[in-house]
Amino acid sequence: MKKTLIAIALTGIAWFAVAAEAPKIDEARIDAAMEQFSGQVHGAAIPEEARAEMRQQVIKELQKAEVIKNHALKAGLDKNPSVQNQLKNLEAQFYANQYVDHLRKTIAVSESDMRSLYERLGREVKVQMAVFSSEADAKQGLEKLRKGMSFADLVKSLPEQPETPDEFISTQMLPPELAQEVDSMDKGKISSVPIVFQGAYVLVKVADARKKKGGLPSFEQLKPRLQAQKQDEILRQKIRNILAEYGLE
Repeated sequence: MKKTLIAIALTGIAWFAVAAEAPKIDEARIDAAMEQFSGQVHGAAIPEEARAEMRQQVIKELQKAEVIKNHALKAGLDKNPSVQNQLKNLEAQFYANQYVDHLRKTIAVSESDMRSLYERLGREVKVQMAVFSSEADAKQGLEKLRKGMSFADLVKSLPEQPETPDEFISTQMLPPELAQEVDSMDKGKISSVPIVFQGAYVLVKVADARKKKGGLPSFEQLKPRLQAQKQDEILRQKIRNILAEYGLE
């Protein structure tokens, strides 16, 4: 009986010793995880005490993930074709996101860019749209407009057109592809080329325009927002240009 109790005790001690040996995590990985977390709180200052506690929690979470990953490898999941393909998809999305972040850091926004955006934010428009299934049809529609057909008549001649509310809206409420074109158009103007949008080709007319009711806060008050928004606009255009090279608009 005594030998049995001793054996159980020794087994318990051995188990405890093994359980206490959590995997070692490289400092570089911990630093990377901390940097990622800091980015999620938008650069807000973190007290030193809270930062030390957060680092310990990060280490613990990385250790947990490492332990479970090792069990997955032991189970041979890294040889499973389905798992391999999922990993490739995750890797592609990861690098895509990293490249987007890289591009964002290279974008400089000028004072004039921000003032131009400020003027746009202060404007409301009424838009009309003519939607075509092909670029050729859209160009034919544009030619009809140049020969004198009214935009309203062009829309009536087309099948299954979306309803466009007859109300003033901020261009910021439009999809980016349309907003970018509308922002540069005065009242009564029609887009000079078809706009590719959701697999269709669109001609847009600014039927009316006015200053936004109630006005805006001062330029200085909105400056941080204007800078971030302009950066996003430029970034989206850069990404669209890259994708367009591969026919992936």
